[in-house]
Amino acid sequence: MKVGKNLKTGFDRYLSSWKSTDDPAPGLYSVRIITQGVLQLVIEKGPKIQYSQGPWNGIAFEGRTSKLNPLTSPQHVLNDVEVYIMYELRDSSVETRLVLNSSGLVQSFLWRNGTHDWKLEMMPSPDICDQYAFCGKFAKCNINSSPVCSCLEGYFPHALDHDLIYGNQVPII
Repeated sequence: MKVGKNLKTGFDRYLSSWKSTDDPAPGLYSVRIITQGVLQLVIEKGPKIQYSQGPWNGIAFEGRTSKLNPLTSPQHVLNDVEVYIMYELRDSSVETRLVLNSSGLVQSFLWRNGTHDWKLEMMPSPDICDQYAFCGKFAKCNINSSPVCSCLEGYFPHALDHDLIYGNQVPII
């Protein structure tokens, strides 16, 4: 699977959901790379970003894209012509598929030869910090901190400090 964009032609290669489990018409969700501003791998619902798998750090997308499936290895490319992420199988004898379901969740399936069916291998659940702009535009989110939201350097909470102490979301100014 390859998701990305040709920077010369503008061709956008993305993964889209089905309308429903039994209707293959295009659904509401897509996984794509956003090239405006900081490069990000995102899940969108229509034109609105729902989740970000992290910004480009110069080597890879930060976030959990490499942990989607232990059977695959993510390959990241950024050059003058294109930017993309591609998942290659570590073992060519295994068949796997990545699906963006009709609810906007990424699922990884593994083919079982014995039963001739696809087994849901893993479905990483996004944490609250994966929600796009969860803490606001002048804040950062760290799932390993309490509270998870903190101001970027030079910015201050728009509410009393007790909101931050108790983990409430507060606008940052």
